Amino acid sequence: MRICLFHLLCIALFILGCGRTERGFSQDVPDSLKVEDQEFRRLLRRSHELDEDQKARAKRTVNPRVLRKLAQDENESVRFYVASNRYTPYETLVVLASDESPSVRWAVAVNDSIPTEVMPVLAGDTDIVVRMGLAANLHTATDVLAKLTEDILPVRRRAAANPNMSPPILTELTRDADMQVRQAVARNISTLPQALEKLALDAVEVVRVAVANNPNTPQGALTILVTDSTSVRQKVAGNGNTPRLMLLHLAGDSIATVRRAVSLNVNTPKKALEKLSYDPEKDIAQMARGRLAKILRKEIEEDLER
Repeated sequence: MRICLFHLLCIALFILGCGRTERGFSQDVPDSLKVEDQEFRRLLRRSHELDEDQKARAKRTVNPRVLRKLAQDENESVRFYVASNRYTPYETLVVLASDESPSVRWAVAVNDSIPTEVMPVLAGDTDIVVRMGLAANLHTATDVLAKLTEDILPVRRRAAANPNMSPPILTELTRDADMQVRQAVARNISTLPQALEKLALDAVEVVRVAVANNPNTPQGALTILVTDSTSVRQKVAGNGNTPRLMLLHLAGDSIATVRRAVSLNVNTPKKALEKLSYDPEKDIAQMARGRLAKILRKEIEEDLER
């Protein structure tokens, strides 16, 4: 019995000793892993330099072979710049559209060279930033933009502002409950005249301001807005489509910013400029006189030639 107990005690001490030995060894770093501080800092600095160099190459190169290789880089920032590069090959962008990083997928979504086949995929991306980027891309297909108008507000607003949006869809968006969506439609150069006429009656001022500032707004809508708020009248006064009679009327506006916009409008008639040449605001009067003098000189030359 004593021998058995002795043996058991020896075994226990051996096990405890092994445990201490293993713990002791775990605290020792193998020679192969030891690095001097100076060497470590040098390696770290060199690694950062190479990362920056790779990012710079990804951003600037036009070489498709280099871009294909950099697209496989483990550094997310490098892949981001590859995805942003408009010279990146079509098939490489297709691959990057499925990248694990939302930033890389966003870069593909806003790239001018975005492949058509990845647009529907990115339109259903789980990250809102990716869908927002796609909605703002001027090269996004009209059918994809139409799908994005059914998305949440930040995406819908950008889709409504995209000039590549289908005009009939823009007309539908004039009924959108969100003011910023309607404002985006009012600013959009692809919005139909009939839709702009409808938005000229919108209850929200910023929407009407956008209509008044749109170069495609028809004269009928501008005539409606000529008696609107100061901000709206100022945009009407500067719009190239505003009828000359309306410009003559606005030349007598009580607000200087409105009259100033009339003095700068290339379509302002001579009578309006004559009125503004005596404006109490010195800069308005000088602008009107300078433009009027140019018109008068031309008329005098033409009369003398006859």
